[in-house]
Parts: sequence; structure tokens; C-alpha cells
Amino acid sequence: MAWPTLAVTPDITMPAKPRDNTIRSESEAGYGQTRPRFTRKTYDFGPWKYGVLTQAERDLLWAHYDEVGCDVIFPWTRPIIGTVHNVRFKEPPT
Repeated sequence: MAWPTLAVTPDITMPAKPRDNTIRSESEAGYGQTRPRFTRKTYDFGPWKYGVLTQAERDLLWAHYDEVGCDVIFPWTRPIIGTVHNVRFKEPPT
């Protein structure tokens, strides 16, 4: 299920923040070793803050969360830019 269409766009201060993908370890000799944590780069989108939502928009947003929860990946289109990303909720919306 795709992100619901809402009349209000979110206030996104930092649209995409890359996660640190590095595992670091230091040796007794003073040098460090690094390796990638994941096989691909991951990003955090948000947190998103919406202005005033109507009751219908709030119900639509909660219905979407009830369907996907925090474990299902769904397509989301970035406002203004229009690129589509596969995302999931990190935590329930408040």
C-alpha cells in the first residue's frame, strides 16, 4: 500500500539523512580497522511534522499505519522532488 495522498505536505527539515554504514574497531597498536555494516547504503527520512490535518486525513494516515505497521516496506514519493523511495515506519506516528 502506497503512502496516502494528503492535502498537507510534511515539513521535512532534512529530507534524507544517510546512516553511518561503518563498523570501526581499534587495535592496541593504535590503528583502526573499518568495514561496511550493510551491503547497501540506508537513509533515514524524517522526522516529519505535519501541520493541521483534517479528521479524514488523520484517519487515512492511521489506516495506512495499521495496514503496514513498522515492518512492511511501501513506496513513498518525496514532496517537491517527486522521486520514489521504498520506506518503512521507524516507529508509530504520534
